[in-house]
Amino acid sequence: MSISIKFFLLFGIIVTSCFISVYCAASVEVSVENENEVHSNRGGNSSSSNRGMFARCFGSIWNWMRSSMESVVEDKIISGNPDNVKFYLYPNADNHDLIEEIVYDDVTSLQKAHFRFEQPWKIIIHGFTNHHISEPVQQIKNAYLTKVEQNRLATGGSRDAPGYNVVVVDWGMLADPKFSGDAGNLFYNFAVHNVPVVGRRVGEFVLFLMKNGALQDLDQVHLIGFSLGSHVSGNAGNTIKEMTGQIIGRITGPSFYSGLRQGSRQLSTKDAKFVDIIHTNQGALGIYKQIGHADFYPNGGGPIQKPCLSKYGQSQHEIALVMLNTCSHAKAPFFFSLSILRQMTACRCGSILEYETSCACTEKALLGEDCDPSTRGAFYLDINE
Repeated sequence: MSISIKFFLLFGIIVTSCFISVYCAASVEVSVENENEVHSNRGGNSSSSNRGMFARCFGSIWNWMRSSMESVVEDKIISGNPDNVKFYLYPNADNHDLIEEIVYDDVTSLQKAHFRFEQPWKIIIHGFTNHHISEPVQQIKNAYLTKVEQNRLATGGSRDAPGYNVVVVDWGMLADPKFSGDAGNLFYNFAVHNVPVVGRRVGEFVLFLMKNGALQDLDQVHLIGFSLGSHVSGNAGNTIKEMTGQIIGRITGPSFYSGLRQGSRQLSTKDAKFVDIIHTNQGALGIYKQIGHADFYPNGGGPIQKPCLSKYGQSQHEIALVMLNTCSHAKAPFFFSLSILRQMTACRCGSILEYETSCACTEKALLGEDCDPSTRGAFYLDINE
């Protein structure tokens, strides 16, 4: 299927380009005689003017056709409807598969949900082509539920033990094109278009919780966005700030994704009181530069994570390289899930080279869940999992 889709897309582009070229060439030819007379009287050369007319004609028609095709095709390939964004609460630490849907702006669904009063809300957001059942978000969700059970056992089985309201946002219909394999990746920009749409709905959902008493304070909100979901988190935090003048407590961006188009709004430190980033695939599906209050670089931040090398080897085959990057990218949510159940200490250093050679590690911080909100700077650590 992917090959046929690519073929028809390429064929359509070629045919469209030929049509525009013929039309514009004919338009230019009609005006050439008048143009020549004007240019001969002025002593100028009409060839550059003709090329300019052709370029303007081609450009204006192509831009119109492209925007028209995108608006028609995008709706068929991927949804842009915020009502297709789903919110799934996982209320039972004994049953990690039990879910309850809380429908945005549906008070009845919220009243039926078994959320924990006065407990933090952990809202987990997946990335491109994923859904609520995808492994990265499931790893984090399962770790939180396991932690809830551990807290309960540590307090003698008390149901009042510290816990969380764990919600997974499913924006799969807006993130996953209706094609498989490489064909789906061709339409990545359509998912990017939906980032502010989904971010706004997540922000509205948080305010819906607060309006109806399920959430008492925005400091109780922790958004955890993987890959493209990091930018959704940033847009959600910005939406809340625009609508209330307040900002949420925390955003964690495991594996910040760099592939947004120029002009797209990215996650920033203005979107929450504390923004921490985990970099595991810098230079490929992630970036190296610091964009949070605290940035963590496990195993130097990549681009390839050591555990992935042992799994996929060091082959230069194209498929192996893709799998190495995908594996390394996905290590960020995995490392974050580990941090929920055990503490991992990192050292503040000026660079990976300094960390490996001369960093005294006089300033330390915990990666992930238990990171202190006052933490600032770049931190390095080794994780061989």
